[in-house]
Amino acid sequence: MPTLAGHLDLTCARDANGRSYLREQSFSAPFHISKPYWDGDALLLQLASPTPGLFGGDRLTSSVTLDEGARLRIITPSAGRAHTMNGDGAELRQTFRLARGARLEFCPAPFIPQRLSRYRQSADISIDEGGELLLLETIAPGRVAHGESFRYKAIDWECNVTYAGRLVLRERFVLEPDSPAFAAMKQPFPLGHYASACVISEAAWADDSWVEKINAIQSDDIRIGASRLVAAGWSIKLLAADSLALRRATHQLRQALTRFFPAQDHQSRIFGFNH
Repeated sequence: MPTLAGHLDLTCARDANGRSYLREQSFSAPFHISKPYWDGDALLLQLASPTPGLFGGDRLTSSVTLDEGARLRIITPSAGRAHTMNGDGAELRQTFRLARGARLEFCPAPFIPQRLSRYRQSADISIDEGGELLLLETIAPGRVAHGESFRYKAIDWECNVTYAGRLVLRERFVLEPDSPAFAAMKQPFPLGHYASACVISEAAWADDSWVEKINAIQSDDIRIGASRLVAAGWSIKLLAADSLALRRATHQLRQALTRFFPAQDHQSRIFGFNH
């Protein structure tokens, strides 16, 4: 089967009236973008895929740059998928560059790894002083409705964030359901859905009163925790019993951050994984 070597390159800038726009754009399959629109606060862009998902050997690259003062929200209308793979895995390499005063919100729909799939994703994020980021990503255990959970081979997930030239976050985890150590990952939820958020905002770092709202999300079907980074932001981890609990929890998380990352009601529902 032919493999994909798709790319996405976006540069968002701010015009003389303070409105953000795409100054440069280039993409190839499986990436596809909708016509963006300015909602009064940020440029809203839908990132869609014209293909059914990723297959073995696919190699994708994504580069998103925000010029000084630009504001961009990126959403995905449907879940990302990695299909059954008999050989090589699929890989996505991402870079994000935020200039001073830029704000990026990237909250894609859940990633669904299917049976025998192998997937590696890396994100290299550089933010100038005063830049702000909300990155919220989720991983489903598989095609739960088909009785297929934790049947993938491996997920290799890496994220590095620098702020004002200082490394503030470096994390990498490898999920291998066949390994003995993975049994602990299924506790307390056998069909657990995982979410990870990176919040970079000097205001949110200095004023932690909003963290009480994060802690209040904790329930019988939700486990959540927030850790302050060495500078400028927070790391939030969430484990949900199922997709409905995930949807509810991520919506509450997004609402808790509204003071720092404003969103209109319909956008809040989108970022709450209303799919």
